[in-house]
Amino acid sequence: MKHTCVVFILVITSFFLVAQTKLPEKRWFVSGQDTLPYLLHTPSGTSEKYPLVIWLHGKGERGKNNQSQFQNGVEILLDSMLLNTAYQGYLLIPQCGLHSTWSYYDKNQLRIKMAVDAPPVQHTLMALINDLLKNEKIDRQRIYLFGISMGGFGVWDIAMRYPEIFAAIVPICGGADPTKASLLKQMPVWAFHGEKDQVVSFRFTLEIMHELESLQCKQLDSRFSLLKGVGHNAWDFAMKEPGLLTWVFSKKRN
Repeated sequence: MKHTCVVFILVITSFFLVAQTKLPEKRWFVSGQDTLPYLLHTPSGTSEKYPLVIWLHGKGERGKNNQSQFQNGVEILLDSMLLNTAYQGYLLIPQCGLHSTWSYYDKNQLRIKMAVDAPPVQHTLMALINDLLKNEKIDRQRIYLFGISMGGFGVWDIAMRYPEIFAAIVPICGGADPTKASLLKQMPVWAFHGEKDQVVSFRFTLEIMHELESLQCKQLDSRFSLLKGVGHNAWDFAMKEPGLLTWVFSKKRN
């Protein structure tokens, strides 16, 4: 009987964990000739306003099925938001098209150079964000941007183009143009990168964070976590960082 109880508890626990990672609501946003698939988790509380967390996936999750983007760290993020009332908020997970990218970059160059123009999907994403701000109970002072790999590059690029929108950013295994660091002078950043990353060199994060260190005031509390012995899958470690969400949700744009 004792063993039966243990098995029953394990089954119930497993079911609960699976339930927590249920796919959020599927939606599609149409802007002109462009359609952007996205998942949206809506908080169930009764507060007047909630933070908005945006997650930009990596290259391998591109497509149009509006499902593949729900992996590689974002499911951990959603679990945390569901299980802790301190992290209640909206979670927006758009899906980039198969032949598109959140930003233009070349990781084979010695230094990332910010493109003059942004890709069409970035403009569509910003239009979607503006639409949500008009139609959902979102706190405009608490919009946070996460991204991994291709999405990490996108986080840097979008934040540089729209620094007035975001209260904090979390770029993971991405990179940015260090000569444009002044655009993020007032932006709280917690960046992650694996020391052994063979896909995207950690120097792309190191260089921009080095520039920000000389530009930002200490009160912003920006951080760089260089993950020792970790490869490209830095998100597996970043999203389990105990203090990350407490840091993120404490940030508010003036």
